[in-house]
Amino acid sequence: MARKARAIWSQEAREDLKSIVLYIGRQDRRPATAAKIAREIKAKSDDYAAHFAAGNVTGTHRPELGEDHRVFSHKRWVVIFRPRNQSIEVLRVVDGAQDYPTLFGGR
Repeated sequence: MARKARAIWSQEAREDLKSIVLYIGRQDRRPATAAKIAREIKAKSDDYAAHFAAGNVTGTHRPELGEDHRVFSHKRWVVIFRPRNQSIEVLRVVDGAQDYPTLFGGR
């Protein structure tokens, strides 16, 4: 049986997700919600990786972030990724209200 494609996470994206979980878990005092959101974002990222592995292009193209950069959202967070080797590489996970194009040099 073929293994389902999984998203590849950059160090920055892992740190972003960790910060989100810590903020929700500690600041908002909702650790169960924080863990659930992290699982959902990871699962949705893996779903996008599987779509790319199957030859489908998904997500919204955002060339101002980088030539091949794409995004999808989950609740209030935006996941910035790019296709990579029959999968996707998650580059950042940011609050949608944040001026996230500046993370990529304002391209």
